[in-house]
Amino acid sequence: MRRRHVEKALRVLVHGAVDTVSTKHRKRAQNAHEASRRWIRAPGVLGFGISERIKRGQKLKNVTLKVYVARKLPPSQVEHPVPRTVRIPGLPDPIETDVEEIGDLRPQSFTHRERPANPGLSVSHPRCGNGTFGALVLKRGRSELFILSNSHVIADNGRAQQGDAVLQPSQEHGGTEDDVIAVFEDAVPILFSEEGYPNTADAAIARVPRARDVGAVIKLIGVPAGVSTKLDSGLLVQKTGSITGHTVGIVKDAHFWYSISLRGQVWS
Repeated sequence: MRRRHVEKALRVLVHGAVDTVSTKHRKRAQNAHEASRRWIRAPGVLGFGISERIKRGQKLKNVTLKVYVARKLPPSQVEHPVPRTVRIPGLPDPIETDVEEIGDLRPQSFTHRERPANPGLSVSHPRCGNGTFGALVLKRGRSELFILSNSHVIADNGRAQQGDAVLQPSQEHGGTEDDVIAVFEDAVPILFSEEGYPNTADAAIARVPRARDVGAVIKLIGVPAGVSTKLDSGLLVQKTGSITGHTVGIVKDAHFWYSISLRGQVWS
């Protein structure tokens, strides 16, 4: 089974992304999505993914639509059991499923102090509450490592001065002057305007003085394989937040603009 076919099945059945199939199949794909809700939302079903089938502890070669459950029960004891295969209109073959028991899941936060610190942990400017260490990056022409986060997290919404401390853990979670992990370097300027939408990013970087204090592995995800500039509706995305943990989503609109109010100013 081709992995891209299983990925399409995941998008259609779980996320309802029927726009990923051809126009002539979308009505039937929507019907398949709605029909699958009974077992997708069944009690004990915790999540979904794409992986090789596991049988008697051994990983097989065929790629399946994984259904992760708290406890695996015989089909006779489940009101809406997971079907062995599912069909997606437009795909040549049925998609195999594989139910795997992973136990109860509990939210995991990353608000503690950790060295080396990895992306996913809490960080902040001393005047800000809390945010997330997003990734470890390089800057063109420089050899140092930099923490990538939001301007509202490590740049105090553009008010930070170069050299200001960045704490890990964040100020909200007990970070003090003894927990400085980086110093603010630069940020995408935030423009305040009552007309138009001038801002395209909420981003900032902080220089890491000691490379040994940081790592590149994003919590619960791994090391990024590279940088992509592709952003389209229907794209699956993931992140690890210091409070929200690991979450997966789907891009709904790649051209979304909005305005928020920030301390009496309009930030578009």
